[in-house]
Amino acid sequence: MTFRPTGQPVPAEGELTAVDLDGAKVAVACVQGRLYAFQDECTHMQCSLSGGDLEEDTVVCPCHLGRFQITTGDVVEGPPLLALRTWPARAVGGRVELGT
Repeated sequence: MTFRPTGQPVPAEGELTAVDLDGAKVAVACVQGRLYAFQDECTHMQCSLSGGDLEEDTVVCPCHLGRFQITTGDVVEGPPLLALRTWPARAVGGRVELGT
């Protein structure tokens, strides 16, 4: 697996940010010192998940309150029906890198 630098700083514990990967917006969360990366667009109405709430290991969509598991991308609570795409993520030198 190849990791690619995003140039974005690592989010603080319990925070979300968005990074760019080949023109796609990817949300990145830091939970218990680990980074998790997942598609930023909700699979329901394409709202930005990086603008949502991080609650433990789930992200809540700000538009219709759908909830996704950040470790797997799985839907925890609707209205979304489809899971999110996820990427491996790591911190190198205080910056986010994503696996491709």
